[in-house]
Amino acid sequence: LSYTELGPTQHSLEDIAILRTLPGLYVMAPGDATELRLTIRAALQQSHPVYIRIGKKGEPDIHQAQTSLTLGKVTIVQKGNDITLLCTGTLISEAVKTAQLLAEKNLSVEVVSVHTIKPLDHDYLHFASKHFRLLVTLEEHGLIGGLGSAVSEWCMRETNGVSHLSIGTPDEFMHETGSQAYARKKYGLVADVIAERMLNRLRR
Repeated sequence: LSYTELGPTQHSLEDIAILRTLPGLYVMAPGDATELRLTIRAALQQSHPVYIRIGKKGEPDIHQAQTSLTLGKVTIVQKGNDITLLCTGTLISEAVKTAQLLAEKNLSVEVVSVHTIKPLDHDYLHFASKHFRLLVTLEEHGLIGGLGSAVSEWCMRETNGVSHLSIGTPDEFMHETGSQAYARKKYGLVADVIAERMLNRLRR
């Protein structure tokens, strides 16, 4: 939704779903400028193609102290004990805000940057499925075929019913023009709405 001001033809909410199906292609979505630099450096060392989804709205740089990145391995932004919030791409700043809101409700949220959607970090998912009450995926992408789908597929194969909440955009085209902030608010991709959805899932 970075180019929402340019109208519906500039939205890109299906790219990850399409590209995940291509054999041998790494699919990346760094969260900020620091992670992007590290992603490009890592991609240049690969012998196979890499797709990198890049934001362009001056996103907050939350990884300033980070000096290394491994493709296929998540980056822990903030440790937590109750919920793991797996975020891909430039929504990572909203994920951090969400964790802050839920801390006020005495919930400890682990914020995780999933800069590599393909291949997924199966080791972290095995750990998370055993240690957290809820796995939440957050992405500026359609609910079909993105990070949420990838994690759901893994859960179906590898676990016996881990609780997973997938947050993304609905299966529709947005026939409106506005700012990225407007579009995110329309689709509930903002911290207060994300936090409330997570609380509602825990109350079930």
